[in-house]
Amino acid sequence: MKLNLFDQMKCEKSDCLNQFKYKCPACSIKTCSIECINWHKSNLNCSGQRERTAFVSKKDMNSSMYHSDVLFLEGIKERRLNPVTNLGESRLETEDLLPNYFAHN
Repeated sequence: MKLNLFDQMKCEKSDCLNQFKYKCPACSIKTCSIECINWHKSNLNCSGQRERTAFVSKKDMNSSMYHSDVLFLEGIKERRLNPVTNLGESRLETEDLLPNYFAHN
């Protein structure tokens, strides 16, 4: 079934008829307001945050995702080069990002 232009631009909350303004980075649902964003997060159990290590095809990649990936990789590099400066960080977070032989004892 082919959607008309109005349906393609519509907020995806079922009882809302407004044009969407936002697209969730995690699940790509289209919403029009904070109320609809909060509805989508609570009813669809969505965090609203893109999984940073999930595969994204080249055609779906945009400048925001590219920038996020660069920051993610720079953060890992910083943790590996300066482990002493990261003592205040959660060990679990650091250990999840690095292989076991780089984790702190």
